[in-house]
Amino acid sequence: MSPIRVVLPRRIFVLGAAMGVATAGAARAQSSHEDKFRRWVHLAEYVTITVPLKNGLLLGFRYDEIGGRQIGTTRGTSGAVRTLTVIAPHQPDRVILMTSDFAKTKYAIHRTDTHLKRVASARQIDGKASAWSGPECEADFAAQVDFWIAETLD
Repeated sequence: MSPIRVVLPRRIFVLGAAMGVATAGAARAQSSHEDKFRRWVHLAEYVTITVPLKNGLLLGFRYDEIGGRQIGTTRGTSGAVRTLTVIAPHQPDRVILMTSDFAKTKYAIHRTDTHLKRVASARQIDGKASAWSGPECEADFAAQVDFWIAETLD
């Protein structure tokens, strides 16, 4: 008995190759975003001073006040301060992104890690902090991640 031979049209191979290239390009772009974000996280890990962060319970931490190593900037925003904090000692989902406007006693804070998936969020408006989710929260998280990915490493 002779083996069964399957003959596929050439178009299927061309289409498969094109899809493979497109998928690899998207994966490389995502990887480069994660790599750039990871470099910011490593930069924050080398900060020697630990700062306290409040409202840790809202972000899913075991304590309301947690400590972390923090870098921040006011570039690219209108009076707002952006910070990237790495919780110390090391914990899963240890990266905190925050945008704050001290004049309006308002902030938006998100918990993530180098995987760039939002784990938990909170916000404070007029001194009242609360857990936060929904489309507006997702958009703010994406904007904060995009800010750090676009920011140049000095």
